Amino acid sequence: MFYNWQKKLFENGAMVFDQPGRESSRQKAAKARRIEVLEHKLQEKNEVLGELMGEHVALKKTLGRL
Repeated sequence: MFYNWQKKLFENGAMVFDQPGRESSRQKAAKARRIEVLEHKLQEKNEVLGELMGEHVALKKTLGRL
């Protein structure tokens, strides 16, 4: 019985440390800040792509290809 418990511990013991509720407040704050930074970068990228596509369409219209 002991060896069975030991086998289960070795196979699944890491799951104890991977529980999402066990994060420290510092880790949660760091993740929240990283998400905020990445969302800001994504918004900037989308704005730049929108502007470039608008310029591209305008240029095609002036050249008569659209």
